[in-house]
Amino acid sequence: MHEVVELLWIAAQVVELALAACVLGVGVAAGTQAGERLIAAEDLDLVAGNASEAPLNLKSAREHADRNVIRHALARSEGNISNTARLLGISRPTLYDLLKQYDLHA
Repeated sequence: MHEVVELLWIAAQVVELALAACVLGVGVAAGTQAGERLIAAEDLDLVAGNASEAPLNLKSAREHADRNVIRHALARSEGNISNTARLLGISRPTLYDLLKQYDLHA
């Protein structure tokens, strides 16, 4: 079970990295255009090797991942609810429900 939780935590970090790269407009891997700034750990507020702080059950891990993705989508769309919902592939009412559920604000 611990391995599953650790993999979910890693997957959440990969999603967060990809979204942050989009929000920040930076490259994340080799092959980025010359002159582009590569994303750095401080851009993401990540602490290396912190899998021990990952949620201990699937529900908590999913909620943690949902919160992170919603926050990054809100940042990318500059708080615009319609654009955020479109980015996430959900309806505006569903996004409002998730914002309320996770106590997030646009």
